Amino acid sequence: MRGLGWALSIGLIALPYYRATNPAFAATARRMIAEALIDWDAIKPNPQGGISALK
Repeated sequence: MRGLGWALSIGLIALPYYRATNPAFAATARRMIAEALIDWDAIKPNPQGGISALK
């Protein structure tokens, strides 16, 4: 779970910064964001606030 948050935060910070100056790294940041969101969608949130199981 922490790795997912780390990947999402790094991608969100890097994308606007590198969009114009380093398009290759901006593409990597976009992929980090997309993969983190795909992984998050695969996790089933627990109503008590935790992660209960994977789908």
